[in-house]
Parts: sequence; C-alpha cells; structure tokens
Amino acid sequence: MSYRVNVIERDFSGFALPLVSEVGGMVIVSPKGRVDKPILCQSEKDVITHFGTPSASYPALFEAVAFCREAACYIVSSVGENALYGGVAISENTLSGVTEGIADPDNYTFTDNSYSHILCTTGPWDSNLYVSVVSKGGKKFKATLYELNGTIYSELRTYDYSLIREKDNFGTSLYYGDVFNEDTYIKFIYNPNTEASDYTSLSGTAKYKLEGGSRGDTPASSDISESWKFFQSANKYPVNIFMDVFGNYAEDLNTLIQTYQPYAQGISVIPKNKTVAQMVSYRNELALDTDDICLYANWTKIVDPYNNSFAWISNVGSIGRAYARMADVYDGLSPAGINENNHGGQLSDWKPVEVELDFSDYDLQTLDEAQINPVILDEIYGLMIYGDKTLQRSLSDTSFVGTRRLYKLIQKNIIRQILRRQEFKNNDAYHRYKAKAMAEDMLSPIVALQLLREVAVVCDETNNDNIALEQRKFILSIYVKVTPNSQFVILNFTRLSQTQTIAEFLTQ
Repeated sequence: MSYRVNVIERDFSGFALPLVSEVGGMVIVSPKGRVDKPILCQSEKDVITHFGTPSASYPALFEAVAFCREAACYIVSSVGENALYGGVAISENTLSGVTEGIADPDNYTFTDNSYSHILCTTGPWDSNLYVSVVSKGGKKFKATLYELNGTIYSELRTYDYSLIREKDNFGTSLYYGDVFNEDTYIKFIYNPNTEASDYTSLSGTAKYKLEGGSRGDTPASSDISESWKFFQSANKYPVNIFMDVFGNYAEDLNTLIQTYQPYAQGISVIPKNKTVAQMVSYRNELALDTDDICLYANWTKIVDPYNNSFAWISNVGSIGRAYARMADVYDGLSPAGINENNHGGQLSDWKPVEVELDFSDYDLQTLDEAQINPVILDEIYGLMIYGDKTLQRSLSDTSFVGTRRLYKLIQKNIIRQILRRQEFKNNDAYHRYKAKAMAEDMLSPIVALQLLREVAVVCDETNNDNIALEQRKFILSIYVKVTPNSQFVILNFTRLSQTQTIAEFLTQ
C-alpha cells in the first residue's frame, strides 16, 4: 500500500446472534435440601444429591429430574413450621450430636461455651450424614464426612479447616469461613464466646451423626408461595421456564414474570382429582388473562424406577423439558403433538401406567376453548401434550406458546445485545444504521428456519425524527409476521362414480 493512500474503515456490522438460554425454576417438597436459597442443578445426580431420591411421597422430585436431564434448573425446597437442622457440636475433648435440633443456624446462640463450633447440615432434614473430627494442632482440624446407606459408610468429603485465619503449606486458606462457604453438605456455626482452646484430646476417628434435624410440618400453600419469592432476584436466579409442579401457584408465577422476569414463561398444572367440568371451573377461578402462563391437565401414574413401585406425577418437569428442547429453534416451535426432529410434545421420561382421565373429543374441545392443554396417553404415540395454548383469553399469535416464547426471545436479544449498546450514544446516521444491521443479522437465522414469514426493520430519520431527537429517544422499529402452526387438520375425501374422472375435479 502506498503511503499516499489511506484506508478508513467504519464498522456497520456489529453482528449479533440470537442467544437462547434454557434455565428452569422450580419449588419442590423433598426429604432434604436447602430452604434458604435455590440451588442450580444440572443433572439427575445433582437433584438426588441435593434433594433426595424421587418417590411417591415426594413426586416433585420426578419433575426436577426430568427437566434436569435436558437443562439446568434453579430448585428450592419448601418446608413447614418446626423444621430443624441437625448437627454435631465440637468441644476440647468430645463431639456431641445436637439432639434438640437447630431452628435457625444463622442466628444460633450457644448455651454451653465449652463448645467452640457446630458442623450443621445445610438444610433441615433427618440426615444420614456422619462426621469424624480430629485435631491438627492449635485451632486446626480435619473433618471427614460420611453418608450411611444401610450398614455401609461412604466417605463424601474431607475438610481441613481452622477457627482462625491461617493457610496451609500450599497457601490455601484454612479459615472456616472460606472452607465451608457454600458447601453442599455442611453449614458452619462458630461460637465467638467459646472457652475451648486446647483440642489435643480430639484424636479419635469415631463417627457422630449430624442429628436433630427434621423437615417439620407439611408445607402450607403460604410456605410454597414464600419460596417462589426467591426468584424475585432475577439477576441472581435468571430463569426462562418457571414450573409449578403442584398446581395452585399460577398466580405466583404470573406475578414473578410480569414484575421481575419478563422474558420467562410459566408452566402450571391443574391439581389432581378433578373432572373436566371442575378443570374448567378451576381455570375460570384463576381469573388470569395472560400469555405468560400455560396451564396443563391430567396427572399420570408412572413406574417408580427408584423404589420398584408407582407414583402419580403432574408431568410439569417433562413438559418443561419439551420447552427446553426448543433451544435450537429459538423457542419458536410448539411443545405439543408428535415429535419431529426432537421437537414436540411426546413425554418419555417415565414409563406411564395410566392417566387420570381418558378425554373424549368433546372433552378435548372443551379444554382447548378454556385454554387448558391436556396430556393424553395415545395408544400409538404414548404420553403426549395435546395443546399449546397460553392463558390469553382472546385469540391472537400469543395465544400459542411457541410464538409467545419466540417473541420474548427476540425482544430480549434486541434489548440486551443491540439497544443497550445505544444507551448514551449519539442518535446519528451511523448508530441508526448499525442498530438496523445488527437487528437484521439477529433475525436472519430465525427467518431462515421459517419461524417468521416476513420481517422489516426500520431505524432511520423516519422514526427517529426531530421530535424523537428533541426527546433524546432512539427508536428501533421491528415488524414481524409469524409462521402459524396447524391447530386443525382437514382431510378432503371425494368419492367419484365410475363414469367420472379425477382430472375434471382437480381442475375445478
């Protein structure tokens, strides 16, 4: 290149891809697990480790496992009154189970200052966890945590920790506040008024149960509603798919979405043991007219593979999994009907035995008109979602969940990837053209999948006129026409006589 020639390059591309994040949010009742915060589970193993094994007594765990086989999920377990944490208290020369239990570990007051600290369960439950603690000199200890299954102790984890701020020979902090921070199994309670100072007698390896814990009373509706409030912290627990695995909490989900997490979609279910007429009454009593929530019906009896038994489940976790499978099609297809390329409504997480109701065609029409999506047991295709309506009463594009979720994804990506970049920037031709190009780039793969029939993006002086400039507004206008799915399928079957020809009818 000659020194007399200069190249001035201006970037109008700003390429933006439509990003899809499938993260669930769920409140359950379980035999163990934290109640003070949602835990992000990313697999079946995570669910069982944190919350216990699914069973007929805890059917919500089947829902959590089903969803986590596909995508990550923030899960919090709800408990009732009288829930207690179990633990082991450590003194200079002994370990002792906290038989009376601990109601609030964060505000626990020691009544005996001969104990310096307690190793406590992270959640209130009758644990099968045991611990041994030996002194490592000074205020340093080594704790070994075990899980008892039958008569077998399985080692889960070891902890090298100190009651004071010090490090090991490798420069790693031994301070209990660092060692036990957000630990899966142990919550540490320190006694600042302890009289203990010499722990040399702690040299045995006897195992002591973290005892005294209990889940307390059966959670009331108010307890579960209170647990949903954790998800008001949208930055801390960002969710795309909220799942009400019990029913009765559609209003809670609707409030969460409309007030705190506007790009999420909610899935709720009609509680068990209702007739079709009662299902319609339940839906009407909700008094919800919203495209943020979808309502499903028909609980299923399944084979319980964990306990060689049976259990009734709501299917909400599997329905959520069908939603999460839409990541590669930008959430734009319907989670209902027969699967095509792994997208659809066939539910195969568990082996079904029976469903509550065998709906007639009239029942299915009645439910559809009430914006209730039934789950059916088809003799050929198995357990299947047979509807994709939102709880929007008037019929429009967003009456259907695939379209509603696609629109939310488009809006979220444009706001976060394009319009946020324009904040406090000049409203000039360069920035308008750049925003337009980025929006068109982002919409391009969605159009390529034929999820949208037509798209137009406008960002120029026609919508950013002098009035917009005077008000310091930047306006990006997007026009879309969705590709509708087939709600009704028609077969035209024409019978001809032997003196007629098909050709003459095809030309009519």
